[in-house]
Amino acid sequence: MRFIVRPLRVRGRRLAWQAVQNGPCFEGDLITYEMPWGSGRVTVATLAGRDPMASKQLPELYEPVLVGIATLAFQLRGFERHEGIDGPFSVAQEWHCEAP
Repeated sequence: MRFIVRPLRVRGRRLAWQAVQNGPCFEGDLITYEMPWGSGRVTVATLAGRDPMASKQLPELYEPVLVGIATLAFQLRGFERHEGIDGPFSVAQEWHCEAP
């Protein structure tokens, strides 16, 4: 299903709502799936754009949970994976998702 997604955090730090509204927003199909991780499985949310060959718009959201819901919007909270000089690390991330 198609949504407009606004990230609510940068590198794990929560943004002010005005910064969120003035910041980038991404539109695409919100998809969730499970993938193997170690000896278990992990749930992943991703935003798929119109062009399947294009690079990802947003980093995937690992272990997303529904934080809040309203008439035309909801919020997901999970973890983003980033690559650093010392190797990969994860930070908290939240997405504000609304119907276009």
